[in-house]
Amino acid sequence: MKIAFVFWLLSSYFLFAQRSDFNDIHFKKADSVAEVHKGESLKNLPVLTHNLTAPLDTDVEKFRAIYTWISSNIENDYSSYVKIRNKRKRLVNNRQAFLEWNNNITPIVFDRLLNERKTACTGYAYLVKEMANLAGFNCDIIDGYGRTPTLLLKEDSVPNHSWNRIEINNKWYLCDATWSAGKTILEDGNPKFEPDYFDGYFFAEPELFAKNHFSINKEEIPLKDTENFTAFIEGPVIYKEAFLASIIPLSPQKMHVYIKKGI
Repeated sequence: MKIAFVFWLLSSYFLFAQRSDFNDIHFKKADSVAEVHKGESLKNLPVLTHNLTAPLDTDVEKFRAIYTWISSNIENDYSSYVKIRNKRKRLVNNRQAFLEWNNNITPIVFDRLLNERKTACTGYAYLVKEMANLAGFNCDIIDGYGRTPTLLLKEDSVPNHSWNRIEINNKWYLCDATWSAGKTILEDGNPKFEPDYFDGYFFAEPELFAKNHFSINKEEIPLKDTENFTAFIEGPVIYKEAFLASIIPLSPQKMHVYIKKGI
């Protein structure tokens, strides 16, 4: 039964396409455009979006410039993340209240982003969506759980992450601008953000993406599907470097493997 649930979890991500669709396109020009506009203001998003996309020919390059710019110019705000996480904890048992609060908090987070150029994952995902929409793309925010070697989850963990899906050439692709932006480390107990653009989460391989991203969006995976979630958190930890290789690990299916002596 659990194998069937795991298959269903992964199959929801098979609906997404992958970066290999664009192997014939080099993103050097798009990344150069993003670099030219490094540090520009967020106060006029239509102008910034136009500046990033107008010099480029293909849709994927236009979105690439938007994504690279966001991941390279916005600081991850750990204190904001903690506040959002604590609020999510209080609403974890009330799905409707959680979804309503999550929808209401994004404009507030976005307003702080515009003024301070700092945000948590919700702000990254919201900015990707807004700029992609301005450029004429269909783009959605996906809320759920993120799992890394330093961010392990338990059965009672609350949703802790947001990312995006973007439609290009009638296909949907996954991306995570927050995790592409860099990392937050603790120095003497104080969080410090280290910008370090990572390309692996741009149009990531869906099956690999599903190993450290679990959606709670109603149209994908139900929030209360605990057996699916159990399989997700019991899986092996995936290091981000795996996203730079075209290899999907098939085993082990669980992070902890127990062997009985004498069998």
